[in-house]
Amino acid sequence: MKPSIYKGYDDLPLMLNIKQLSDLLGISDASAYELVQEDFPSLRIGKRIVVPKEELRDGSPLTRREDRDDRESET
Repeated sequence: MKPSIYKGYDDLPLMLNIKQLSDLLGISDASAYELVQEDFPSLRIGKRIVVPKEELRDGSPLTRREDRDDRESET
């Protein structure tokens, strides 16, 4: 897996397209499309599908996983 070009949350664009989301999560483009079709918060702008950067922090499984990892390391 190639390293992400984003070093932190502040480096992310305000809206991520599917390619950026798949690169960030380390999944295929097809998996990213499937993710946003199922339950990942996303917006449709015409034919484009974008994910607001704020949704990655607030409601994503990634955030919950990081919170869980932080709690486990504290115990």
